[in-house]
Amino acid sequence: MNNISQCFPNLTLEQENYCEWLAQPSSIRIPKTKTEYAGIIGKDRRTLCNWEKAPGFEEARLSLIKNWQREDTPQIIDVLKNKALSGDIQAIRIWLEWVEGIENKLKVEHSGSQPIRIIFEDKETKTISTKTGTDPAGN
Repeated sequence: MNNISQCFPNLTLEQENYCEWLAQPSSIRIPKTKTEYAGIIGKDRRTLCNWEKAPGFEEARLSLIKNWQREDTPQIIDVLKNKALSGDIQAIRIWLEWVEGIENKLKVEHSGSQPIRIIFEDKETKTISTKTGTDPAGN
């Protein structure tokens, strides 16, 4: 009994197999299309669409995707860190929310040739901090 069977016992073995195929990136799926997949297992495409609507199917698919993609997380975090350090405002916001736990209280001010000013409030310590930097685009 695999993990998908344990977490989503209402899916049939055929639905589990289809769910695993569908959760793969389309670039590596064999066969490539839903129509081809349906033909191989002796079903029509409508059956696959119905399976996708079955209770637990979408949750199982998303769970598989999430588990398979976790191996890329360290590289993504490294890219995010490098973008934040280079001054990318969105990356800074994500980093502060995710790593520092600073949520919904982050404000970024930037006006013309003035330096970037980042103001954030830490919910746990109730402190407000600011940081001033430069716009990496030279604006």
